[in-house]
Amino acid sequence: MEKERQLITEAKQLTDWLDENDILMNLSESDVKLLMNYMEGHGYQLGLSTNGLVKFNLSSGTDQEEAITIDDMIDSVCEWNYEMLQHAKENLKNAVGMSEYLQRKEYYNGLRSDEKVLDRMFEQTRYGKEIYNLAEKLAEETIQHLQETGNLDKVAMVVYDAIKGYEMEQIKGKVR
Repeated sequence: MEKERQLITEAKQLTDWLDENDILMNLSESDVKLLMNYMEGHGYQLGLSTNGLVKFNLSSGTDQEEAITIDDMIDSVCEWNYEMLQHAKENLKNAVGMSEYLQRKEYYNGLRSDEKVLDRMFEQTRYGKEIYNLAEKLAEETIQHLQETGNLDKVAMVVYDAIKGYEMEQIKGKVR
């Protein structure tokens, strides 16, 4: 049986799909357009199929779809933005002449603007919520340990161990 597919070519298609599927994210059409631009810029086309939201790798030369969640899409786009910011920062340092510097600075500033929008989107993902909950838990434990022991070195080790534990959980989760 042929899968029913629909390419997403406009931001409204994705915002409508999010609403229809009760995905509780407060994303505007401009937010979604930003996500779509990054996806396309990294060789992916978004679509809808019987599997839900999917992405197609345009550079693979195949028509194979891969399911993707909005959380994973936002996470990927945030990572790409971070990598692009790092490269843009290096390129800014190596600019030759004022014209090149100003052009590269404008590009860098555009990525920084994107970063602010993406940070707001990331906070709404399950990953953002996990990090917020971890930070809240660490703050509470830090205060508790400081009140109990007064030993800042011991508290620092407890916080470090908790962060390492979280990192290991994330690694295990990606391996599964």
